[in-house]
Amino acid sequence: MLVDMTDSTVKPKNIFLTVKEHNEKNVTIIKQVYNARYLYRKSKLGDKTKMQQLIMLLEILKTTQSLCLVEEVFDEENIIE
Repeated sequence: MLVDMTDSTVKPKNIFLTVKEHNEKNVTIIKQVYNARYLYRKSKLGDKTKMQQLIMLLEILKTTQSLCLVEEVFDEENIIE
């Protein structure tokens, strides 16, 4: 549940409240939610720093935008013919 909510950019406070709603006897504290989110995000990055991850995502975005531009050009050429 924490992983899905973290990936959906749900705030830690709301994750905490959702956990409490599902199980009132749960003794989780908000600090544990923050720690779990930190460890999950860190495991997703691996050995990369946040800056390295950002650069990688920007390169992917640049490639995606280039592909979209090429598709638009081909669509316009098909319309003209």
